[in-house]
Amino acid sequence: MPTINQKQINQSLNIVNTIIEAAEHFQGLVRKKEKNQAIFILGSIVDGIQALNQNGYINSTHQNLSGKLEKNLLLIAKNIENDKSTKILEITQFSLIPNLKKLQLLFEENNHINKEKEQIKIGVYGIQNPLLYYPQPRIEAMVKESEKQNAILYFFGDNDVNFSEKMIDAVSYQNGEKKQVTIPFPDVINNTSAKKTHIGRKLLRTVPFTNYFHVGNKISLPQRLVQTRNKYVKLLVPFQLCHNKEKILNFIESNNKVVFKHLEANRGENIYFVTKKKHRYILLDQKKENILVAEEFEKWLDDIILNQKGSYIIQKYIHTRTKNNEPYHIRSHVQKNASGKWQVTYIYPRIGNKKSNLSNISTEGRIEDFHEFLMNEYGDKQGKKYAEDILKLSIDVAWNLDKLYGMAIDELGLDFAIDDKGKIWMHEANNGPQTAFHEDQRAVNTIGYAKYIYKNGIVHSLSANSIQKNQFNSHTSNLSTRHHMGKKLLGLIVPNIAQITPLQRALISSAEMENIDICLIRPNDIDFENLLIRGHFYDRENQEWKPSISSYPDIILDELKAKDNEHLKFVYEELENIPFINHWSNQIVNIPELYQQLEKNEKLAPLLPNYARIKKLRDVFHWVNKYHSIKLILEAEDEIMYINQLQNNKFEVISQQKTQVFSEFQLTQHFEKILVKKRVIVEADTYEFPRKQFNLHLIRDININKWNIANVTFQTANNGNELLHTNQISFLNSDEKQIDIDEFNSIEANLMEYSELIAAAIQDYYSMLPLNELEITFQLSKDNEIAISKVNPCGPAYTLHPERYAKLVIKLGVQLISSNEVL
Repeated sequence: MPTINQKQINQSLNIVNTIIEAAEHFQGLVRKKEKNQAIFILGSIVDGIQALNQNGYINSTHQNLSGKLEKNLLLIAKNIENDKSTKILEITQFSLIPNLKKLQLLFEENNHINKEKEQIKIGVYGIQNPLLYYPQPRIEAMVKESEKQNAILYFFGDNDVNFSEKMIDAVSYQNGEKKQVTIPFPDVINNTSAKKTHIGRKLLRTVPFTNYFHVGNKISLPQRLVQTRNKYVKLLVPFQLCHNKEKILNFIESNNKVVFKHLEANRGENIYFVTKKKHRYILLDQKKENILVAEEFEKWLDDIILNQKGSYIIQKYIHTRTKNNEPYHIRSHVQKNASGKWQVTYIYPRIGNKKSNLSNISTEGRIEDFHEFLMNEYGDKQGKKYAEDILKLSIDVAWNLDKLYGMAIDELGLDFAIDDKGKIWMHEANNGPQTAFHEDQRAVNTIGYAKYIYKNGIVHSLSANSIQKNQFNSHTSNLSTRHHMGKKLLGLIVPNIAQITPLQRALISSAEMENIDICLIRPNDIDFENLLIRGHFYDRENQEWKPSISSYPDIILDELKAKDNEHLKFVYEELENIPFINHWSNQIVNIPELYQQLEKNEKLAPLLPNYARIKKLRDVFHWVNKYHSIKLILEAEDEIMYINQLQNNKFEVISQQKTQVFSEFQLTQHFEKILVKKRVIVEADTYEFPRKQFNLHLIRDININKWNIANVTFQTANNGNELLHTNQISFLNSDEKQIDIDEFNSIEANLMEYSELIAAAIQDYYSMLPLNELEITFQLSKDNEIAISKVNPCGPAYTLHPERYAKLVIKLGVQLISSNEVL
């Protein structure tokens, strides 16, 4: 294919790959008999083939294939008119897709031939030119290795990029000389910057990056692991973010010896060790020790740790010392290599001074050989076993984290240590490990992986798979720009734009009093490239939401609550650096896991029902035969049903839709239809009727770490049917006469105490997922016994008292904005 240049080959490959994806999607739509969508996708396939022909990407070598593809499409169109789905599937599967893949293969063959011959241009990019902060040995190692691998490096920053001309001003090293050059965009970019700028995002859309996501500071990675329920959470040392003195003191009480670390701590700086002995606190800063009484220690917390709330973490101290009582950890530097695979580039123990608690080599420490160290410390057999385990963990953890971040990480520094009980812990993971002892080895993989990305046409882009086709683009929009004139902006993530709700009206009213602007944001309202949104602002005069271009919000209230939705992850990843008022997704809660944490508290344990996760249908009958009345909870659907055992081996099933009576055989068939492949919890329903329910909706005040009541609702029921279908009454509506306020007042203190214990248990266990909103339902039997009926960290779907809720949410939002500005 001599008449097509490299740029055309790349473009044609991208087009063909997109057409193949569309064809496979078309196939699925035909199977589902979704005719209209299938026709739409077929149109995009036709457009793609025409683009290849019109731009000259299909030359005489491929004309035969081109003709076949056109015949395939004509036959498919004809059979769509005649509604012959079986014939459409046959043509698509056995003719269209195979022909597209043949064309793809021809382009790929030519692509590899061209790329093997040329010298690859690798851009080394940062917000500032990396030459300003890279150590000289690293620069020299990378330049030397690039020459060996037939590549040339160009160092540049944001100010060096010219998008209109698609050129960069860069520094290059050629034949030992440092030169300032102006060149077209490089073939591939090695990204050194953790922050995402407008320039970086635009480059990412244009040039393949070797890496894009960074695992963040000491709190962002653990948060991501917890949110995704990652199996490697168990490697992390227990810790929490320092926001509140009371919680810090409770953590110390539970763990006795702790470590405070600044989120941006490195080289042993801003790290403090604290040991509590009776009423005194031993504070160690590197080698300097102070003994403080309680009052002095609390003042130190205020002055240092809480001076900027949320800037430190408190971590359980893990005893990891050598036989000579020297602190240590094992640094494993892992990288993707020239084959795109993770490998351990360099691994070594970092051993500190025995008079210190720090194993950082910048504080009078040293390094040793990895295998020799483990053999000396643990003996040949156990040392070898630890070495194998840590090497395997290095690759497994790297691969796992890479997957979490969209396969867009290329190197990691992982810190492991073995405690005095033989357990392996992971202290930290970061993107920029120190490599002073192995710059040459690092450079081999850095250059090799950049070449791999280029040769294989891999693009790490936010838009590659997730961003919707109708995503907002501010450059092509005619909307006016909204300027907030010194106001902060609260963004409400919503599924769609509709008539204003009572809650939204209340939020606007409360926000105005705090000088805050409010807008609605849908997932497709984000312009990722330009860091702008299409915000929908309320027009009081016309009583409707009107769109305007706006900057990103300062704070977010998530009404969509879809962090666990695979198709919407890109939205939450984009906004992860903005404080969320409510962090919990509708799908995060695992009820048995939650109850297990509550059971650990001696006051809460008696209030919980007997429960279990249903594994087989017969388990339901075992429970109903044992307790006669049970409650089934469908976790994902947030649906409840009651099952009562009647006489003559009949069963009453009360759902939110209707009440039915079944025989055992009929009930089995019914459950096979509605319960199979669903997460189902069974609870014993032992409280007799009549019973009452109090539902508390709580919002946190992070400044004083207390919970405020947003609403309390009341419900009384004589049976399960009334429990599911009787409307709740708000205590905070003064015109309600159906309830006895004094009755709630008599138990309010108990309910609030239990609520705060529940909140503390949740926050302690899910320490990396801030809990700011909570819904709890308590049952009250006819004998006034209190039981926990429901715990929902996501908050209710709606509120009966929007004005009070809005005031508390805005107050919390102001606190979170203030806390984030300090950081």
